[in-house]
Amino acid sequence: MTHRRKPGCERWIPPTEIPDVPHVRHPTTILEWAGFSAEIDVEIAPLILLIWEQGIDTVSCCQNVEDRVHIEFWTPADLTRFLDAAVDHSSDVESIYNRAAIEHEPDDWEDFRVHRLWHYAAGSPIDLNPLGRRPRFELPVSVFFPRTDLAAVVSALGGSNG
Repeated sequence: MTHRRKPGCERWIPPTEIPDVPHVRHPTTILEWAGFSAEIDVEIAPLILLIWEQGIDTVSCCQNVEDRVHIEFWTPADLTRFLDAAVDHSSDVESIYNRAAIEHEPDDWEDFRVHRLWHYAAGSPIDLNPLGRRPRFELPVSVFFPRTDLAAVVSALGGSNG
């Protein structure tokens, strides 16, 4: 899990707590982008850099939360921009498109929902303004997608599968 400071924000914002999931420390690397550096899990560092290069803000990330990649975005708009870039239309029920947008469910719908479907969560609103000023809230949102989708998502964002 990593922390990222919102541009213009004077304080560190903790990532959304993921209930009932023990925190596991993974190997990390330092990523630098646009004058900012952050400690990022090694397996997802290329993906996070691609996301930042597209101007999409993240709060936190983890390469493996119950066999899923977790990325927390500052706003629903940031998550939407990520989905627009990472997911292509497809009528295949097992496509990333269908698992991200759930247009159709396969016959094994229970396994599909538990293991292959992309999941989303909203955090608590965060006031970015200091006390004494009118609040300016952001609503962080997260995506949790199967680790088996990582290479395809990196490729869709313009990175290498390798």
